[in-house]
Amino acid sequence: MVENLDLKRLPINEAIEKIVDQANLDGYINEENETVNVITASRNEKREEKLNTIIETVLEKKAVQYVRNTEEVKQEAKENNVSPGRMLIIKRAIAIDQTLNLKMHLSSI
Repeated sequence: MVENLDLKRLPINEAIEKIVDQANLDGYINEENETVNVITASRNEKREEKLNTIIETVLEKKAVQYVRNTEEVKQEAKENNVSPGRMLIIKRAIAIDQTLNLKMHLSSI
């Protein structure tokens, strides 16, 4: 989806807006899929926090619900040898259906 967007030299907030707009046009964000998982990673914690703040501002402006990774999610993902994005999805599924658990999801990977 992103490879066809010209994002070079754009300020990060404008680039994120273009990505969100394209995701809407392509049907990735709609009434059925209204939540966006936001995963950022950087060795520089200040840079990562700044990027998260910019992303949250854009998503709120676009009225898109989002779930942001946290240090807890990152650590849990690392302990279970999965990506933070996958861990967010697993945690969301468990929140929706309490009959599920982390072991069930990890054994299916």
